[in-house]
Amino acid sequence: MPCEYFEKTLINLLYKPEYLGAISLTKLKSIFSYMSPQDLDRCIEELLKSDRGWEIREGHLINQIIVKEVLYEERARIEHQLKEVEKRISSSPPPLADALCALSPHIKLL
Repeated sequence: MPCEYFEKTLINLLYKPEYLGAISLTKLKSIFSYMSPQDLDRCIEELLKSDRGWEIREGHLINQIIVKEVLYEERARIEHQLKEVEKRISSSPPPLADALCALSPHIKLL
């Protein structure tokens, strides 16, 4: 039972912007310091054996499913922002063009 609670808590934690699907093992041990080291290791082993996207890489516990989901959402957000910027740019003339048009009567051709 404690490992189920551990996984639920961990999943909620990994969706936060500061983690984005991965957490260092050091930070993990600090956050779950109320658990004995043996229980924590056992729960991590259970996660790794499950088929739910967990792995340890370069000192971090990573959930590939969460990472992909978070990156997909972030990509969609950035694409939306980019479209908004492109829309604003295309709907108004660039400031330099406005300035050149305003100055054109005063420019003498050589």
